[in-house]
Amino acid sequence: MRYCIFATGMKGHCTLKNLDHKNFPEFVVSYDNGEADQFDKIKSFCKENQIKMIDRKTAKKKSYSHIDKIFAIGWQFFIKHNHEKLVVLHDSYLPYKRGFAPTVCTLQAGEENLGVTAFIPDAIVNEPD
Repeated sequence: MRYCIFATGMKGHCTLKNLDHKNFPEFVVSYDNGEADQFDKIKSFCKENQIKMIDRKTAKKKSYSHIDKIFAIGWQFFIKHNHEKLVVLHDSYLPYKRGFAPTVCTLQAGEENLGVTAFIPDAIVNEPD
């Protein structure tokens, strides 16, 4: 399967570090979301493992016809195209822990379980103007 990853922040970096080294993504799309040095770590990981890295702003103009799946991890922007290929990994059990910073809220609440939800978004979305 040919896939790419839209990843940012610590969640994105940790996911990349834990991938099977025999099956890396075709490329990684990222941007600096302000989380300390996570963007630099993502760039370094991609460079060390010879994975093409694309800036978020450039990615808007790219074609993904050769890609089977797009995984979004820690992503904070709408992905307007290729919904049929998109799998979003959200760091909580949805809909129970939806909203901003679900991991932090779960940890602060002292809950024993922390999870992730993988979902395929609907092609019809209400985008902000």
